[in-house]
Amino acid sequence: MVRIALQLYTLRAQFESDPAQTIERIAALGFDGIELAQRPSMQAREFARLLRGYGLEACSAHVPIDVFDGPLDQELLWADALGYDTVVVPWVTPPSTASERDAMALRIARAAERAHNAGVGFAYHNHDFDVRAIDDGPSLLERLISLEPDLLLEPDAGWLWFAGLDPLEFLRTHADRCPLVHIKDFRDRDSHSFCPVGQGAVGLDRLIPELPELPVRWAIAEQDEFEPGSDPWQSVERSLEAIRSHLP
Repeated sequence: MVRIALQLYTLRAQFESDPAQTIERIAALGFDGIELAQRPSMQAREFARLLRGYGLEACSAHVPIDVFDGPLDQELLWADALGYDTVVVPWVTPPSTASERDAMALRIARAAERAHNAGVGFAYHNHDFDVRAIDDGPSLLERLISLEPDLLLEPDAGWLWFAGLDPLEFLRTHADRCPLVHIKDFRDRDSHSFCPVGQGAVGLDRLIPELPELPVRWAIAEQDEFEPGSDPWQSVERSLEAIRSHLP
């Protein structure tokens, strides 16, 4: 069964201002869980109790690549307290040459090895830059996949589409690597025209019904920015309703 989470980056201002109220409202909308983008101003076990009190789960957490250069004690503490089994690198400095691409792929692979040795799963989250060819050669993501056979992926359907790929075909090709999928919509490929799920051109009505046939555990709604004059909470609710309407 595919469950639906909200990436807290979507409501980062609200979460930073009042994490408890934000979690309460996310639960009231009917989400099954959340994905951490930043830690709240409370201890891990206190936040875990807050989530449980509203019937929410933490499916995973975004963790900057730099964190893997040092001790992972805090990451393991939060994963244990909240009960998630996967940490996700959400972004890296975009490489511009083949040598920079290869160096970054190696760095991510080493971070994955550190996470695995510590007993936690590791995934990489794409944007558009890391699925584009570099110097007429492989993309960063292609190089990383070939370098690290145990790497999990957190495909972002919106960014894949924005870069010119077919998100559904990408998921089918890498189905065994994708327990988490970001569901994001864009109005067009001309600008970063983020919009609620189902109101853009990504074709998520074609993708979402196929998720149960793949080993996807969590469909994670995310909207990076909101259109001027729109209500973020209303936009989030629309995304949830759209995902629900397309899941069998």
